[in-house]
Amino acid sequence: MNPSDQRLFAIAKAMHQGYSVDRVWELTRIDKWFLTRLKRIVDFEINLKKYSVQTITTSAIWEAKKLGFSDRQVAKVLSTNELAIRKLRKEMGVTPFVKQIDTGNSFM
Repeated sequence: MNPSDQRLFAIAKAMHQGYSVDRVWELTRIDKWFLTRLKRIVDFEINLKKYSVQTITTSAIWEAKKLGFSDRQVAKVLSTNELAIRKLRKEMGVTPFVKQIDTGNSFM
């Protein structure tokens, strides 16, 4: 795999096709820590396809949000629309929040 702006998509596709983290590392020499995180996202997306809008659980929605999935991405996997997922997510009490870390640095 040659470096390009499409490299990440090619790696995700390879993982969807069953390539292991070790095999992708052999081909790319990309840090295994990063590849492991990407594999977790790919694996979750594969598992998400087992659900429908009627059967998805609150914990699956929470996990999707923790992994960075947008409502649009979840909707695409579940073959529905973004508004339906947003409504469902809010009904389940899954709402976004931002944690702010005070680094103690002030510019005076």
